[in-house]
Amino acid sequence: MVKFKVKIRFRGAHVVQPTDEIRKLDHKLVLYKKIIDGRTVVSPIPPISFKGALRHMACIAARNLGDEYREAYFSLFGSDITGRCFEEEGEERKGELTPFTREGKISVELLDGPSAGNGIVEIRPRIRVDAKKGVIKKGALAFSEAMSEDVEVEFGINIREELNEKERELLRNALFLLKGWSIGGWASVGFGIVENIEIEE
Repeated sequence: MVKFKVKIRFRGAHVVQPTDEIRKLDHKLVLYKKIIDGRTVVSPIPPISFKGALRHMACIAARNLGDEYREAYFSLFGSDITGRCFEEEGEERKGELTPFTREGKISVELLDGPSAGNGIVEIRPRIRVDAKKGVIKKGALAFSEAMSEDVEVEFGINIREELNEKERELLRNALFLLKGWSIGGWASVGFGIVENIEIEE
């Protein structure tokens, strides 16, 4: 088995979900927790989300490197059931999914992160804006949780078979593209930017 260690440093994560504690806390930070060597560590990104981001970056890399990397992509990540990675530009899909026919070589696990309950989460006030009118909404004050400092987490990428040259190159390109990746989608508001990635094989 081939193993990579990937250490990622974020500039304050702000991955949120609505909570029922309206007015006290409108959005709660979503943290993945895992017990490692008797210590509960947290990460703003679950391993499955990291793998999904890595797959997306590998798709971008494979499309730019050329058709000869298509097989390397499927070998690493398995079937592309959405069919979005290699569809032709302008091709219209009818909502059907490509059958799952192949399992990829890669699995991901959380190896290390900050300890739970160490005061890295803070509550921040926010203002809601009406996107249609461009004005502050009535009852606009909101509160959300965010990580108050830079966060480092470490993932292990486990590959159950040896990599060939193209697979190794595609994986390294995908990891390189993750720098500058923003975590949290619509709710990230400038937080959760990947600042640094260190790779150890």
